[in-house]
Amino acid sequence: MQSKTDGKALIKQFFNFEGDTLILELTYDSLSDLVNPSFSQRGKTPILSTEFFDLLEYCFAAVSKKQAVSLKVDVKEKEGMDEKGIGGIIQSNLSLKLLELHKQNRSEIFHAIKLLILGSTLLLCSYLFNQATSERLLFDVMTILGWVVVWESGTHFILNRAVIHRKKKKYHHLSNKEIHVA
Repeated sequence: MQSKTDGKALIKQFFNFEGDTLILELTYDSLSDLVNPSFSQRGKTPILSTEFFDLLEYCFAAVSKKQAVSLKVDVKEKEGMDEKGIGGIIQSNLSLKLLELHKQNRSEIFHAIKLLILGSTLLLCSYLFNQATSERLLFDVMTILGWVVVWESGTHFILNRAVIHRKKKKYHHLSNKEIHVA
């Protein structure tokens, strides 16, 4: 977990205020530093590096939920591309990341539903087993296991989705804003 002093230092290092909006300013020596080095397909939109997205998410964690953030990327060596083209690449990648987070959110929902069904089945079986026999140990084990699985489904549904939702909100906000490329 990141401390408040780390967050303040990060904000001083990468952010500038413009009105009430934080401008995240990232500087790269060349376009190839921004793009994933394993991507070599011509004619397709380049995929941005994982370091770029890791830095974005680290910066998101440093600012409050309600703080408006804008993105400014300075690429010194553009390798034959103009600012608009680089901005398009970043915009496309932000949209792809948003889609990836949407899929991850759906996956968490389905996982939570599967766990809830499994836990409910275990609880039902323990109840039926208790009605059929007087064996207390198996009933207790199945009941405890059922409640643990139900609890885990709640954790997946509430806590994991909250983290994904916060990331989705920030990426959605950034993907709808103009990306300033210098």
